[in-house]
Amino acid sequence: MNDLHFDDVARRLDAAATRRGLLHGLLAVGTTLGLVAGFEDVAARKRKKKPGKKQKSLCAKACSAGCSACFERPSGTLICGGTGSADCAFPCSTDSDCAGSLRPVCTKRFTDRATGETSSWGCPGNPPGVCTSFTVCTV
Repeated sequence: MNDLHFDDVARRLDAAATRRGLLHGLLAVGTTLGLVAGFEDVAARKRKKKPGKKQKSLCAKACSAGCSACFERPSGTLICGGTGSADCAFPCSTDSDCAGSLRPVCTKRFTDRATGETSSWGCPGNPPGVCTSFTVCTV
């Protein structure tokens, strides 16, 4: 084999070895990344919360299904009822402040029994309560 031909073959083998080495290196890195990503996915799946039993709202616990809302008094006690309306012109702190009016019960907010969402009456000045009326339901 002549010297030029030998040098040419040696260079090709050296370049092929480099390409093979590069290919092996890329495969090793890709495999490592794949394994790490796979472990992260497994860990993420383990941390994922499982659907649990939905917590009932305090209103749903206190009032029967025949009631659509709970009305909270300024003292914090709940009254079960249906559809309600309040009059912001009549602020109150107890039921006695509402005596003799069309809205005889003092409440500060209400909760939708189905959704558990609580809302205030939205009166200006944020009084402790307002005179309210609502339909009666069975507890």
